[in-house]
Amino acid sequence: GGRRTQTRTDWCGRRAMAAASEKAPTVEELKDLGSQLADDATQLTEARAILQRLKAMPITLKLLKESQVAHHLRRWFQHEPLARQLKESWRALFKDEKEAARRSNLRQQGGQQQQQQQ
Repeated sequence: GGRRTQTRTDWCGRRAMAAASEKAPTVEELKDLGSQLADDATQLTEARAILQRLKAMPITLKLLKESQVAHHLRRWFQHEPLARQLKESWRALFKDEKEAARRSNLRQQGGQQQQQQQ
């Protein structure tokens, strides 16, 4: 019965990881992960683990901007598809924000634009 307990502790570990990932990271945490990704000593397996942690985190646009963590993904693109996926999903966040800003600008200008057309 040694194996059964093994899967059980593994499951508990996973639960703990899931709980941790639901809490938004701090800028410091993200900067730290980013510098690990940027470090030449970081192995692919380590980088993969970091990328998986990043993927699990509820990262906001504000955190991305302040931590600059996205800049450290590029060097892993060719080795690790997850790096590319993260970059894409983060880029979508930026796009959403730009789009939202553009929409609210249009709403403010809406009244004036009609006068210009006449």
